[in-house]
Amino acid sequence: MSVFRVVTGYNNRASTGNYQSPITARRLDVDSEEGSFFDKSVESATYLVDSTFNNLLIVVSFNRFSEDTQIEPITGKNSSIPDSLTDGIQYEGYENLYLDILKKRRENNYDIGNSSDINGDTSAAFIHYNATL
Repeated sequence: MSVFRVVTGYNNRASTGNYQSPITARRLDVDSEEGSFFDKSVESATYLVDSTFNNLLIVVSFNRFSEDTQIEPITGKNSSIPDSLTDGIQYEGYENLYLDILKKRRENNYDIGNSSDINGDTSAAFIHYNATL
């Protein structure tokens, strides 16, 4: 059985105080749009999901701000400071972008659920991919 998970990005520097921790940016590269890393991760993972386990794909997470893995809507000014926390990576108030990416993927034969259905854990959403791969 294989269950794959995708993340929006990752940055736990503020919560751990470890300013040497590697950061996974939310963009594929500096010229890509906000959310491009997540969108490509979801797209790529759908080819790897296991049909014997209902093609389960886990999205980490809805609101884990301390690790910058949230997909919950955010508003605010763009910032790349302080550099010790961001390595100069631009952070945006992306509003509904990540939910819109999931909506777009759902329209492409996905069924999106919520992990609160599983043991009361609300740290991730899950997607059942319904199309024939």
